[in-house]
Amino acid sequence: AISAMYEHWRESDYTTINPARRVQARRDEATMDVARSFTQRDLQVMADVLQDMADGPERTRLRALLMLMEMEGLRREEVTTATWGDVAQAVVDGQRSEDRVLSVLSKGRRVRKVPLNVQVLAALEEHRADRRELVRTGALARFEDVEDDAQPLIGVLDDRAPGTRSAQQLAIADDSYQGTLEEPNGALSAPSIYALLKAFWAKCSVVAGENPDDPHTTFQRASPHWLRHTCAHKLLRATDKDLPLVQAILGHKSITTTAIYVKADLAERIEAVKALSSRL
Repeated sequence: AISAMYEHWRESDYTTINPARRVQARRDEATMDVARSFTQRDLQVMADVLQDMADGPERTRLRALLMLMEMEGLRREEVTTATWGDVAQAVVDGQRSEDRVLSVLSKGRRVRKVPLNVQVLAALEEHRADRRELVRTGALARFEDVEDDAQPLIGVLDDRAPGTRSAQQLAIADDSYQGTLEEPNGALSAPSIYALLKAFWAKCSVVAGENPDDPHTTFQRASPHWLRHTCAHKLLRATDKDLPLVQAILGHKSITTTAIYVKADLAERIEAVKALSSRL
C-alpha cells in the first residue's frame, strides 16, 4: 500500500522517487480445507435417498434446500435471510431477460448478485407452492400476514411453536444454536438448516454403507458448508477455471480464497502426473 501511494505521488509529479518500490509484502497463504466436498458418487447417494422419501412438502423443501446450496453456493446464514423479494429479473446491457438473479447478503454486509439456475428456481417454486397451500389450509396460519416479498425461500412447514424437545436436539446437533428455530417471517434458522441436513446425511450414511462406528466417513463428517465447497469445484470446472467469475458468484472477498479450490483439485493433479513420462 505504501509503495502504491509513493508510485501515485511520483506519477503525479509530487515526488521523484518511490523509496518503497523494493519492499515485498509477506503474503500468508489463505488456508481452508476445500477438500471437504461431495463427489459425484456422494451426490448420487443423496439423490437416491431423496428419491426414496415419501412425496410431500418435506421432500420438496429438502430438495430445494440442497439444490440452493449445492448449485448456488449459498452459506446457510444466507439461505436463512433470502426471501422472494430478493429474486428479480436479470438486467443485461439495459435489457430485462427471462433469467432470475438472487441478491444475497454476504459476509461483511456486502450484497452480491447470484444467477439462479432454472432447476434451482423450479425447486424453490415447488416449495413456495407447498407453503402457500399450507397457509390456505391453516397449517401455516401464523405466517399468513407475511407479505409475498418477505416470504422466505426456505421456510417452516407447520404452525407449531418451537418445542423444547426440538430445541434440545438442535443444541446437541449444532454448537452455534442460539435458541431460534425459525425467523419471524417463517424462514428456517441456520441451526434448523444444520439439523435438517445432518439428519438427512445420517440416512445417506446408511445407504452408502459407511461404518457407523467411524466418525471420519464422508456423510458423518459432512456439514452444510460442504455444499458450498462442492459448488465451487463444479463452477470452476464449468467455467474452465475462471477465477474472477467464480469469485463473484461465491462472494469471496479475495480471489486468493477462490484460487484455493484450484490447488485442491486432486483429480486433476493425478491426471497431470499420469501424463508425465521419463526416459530414465
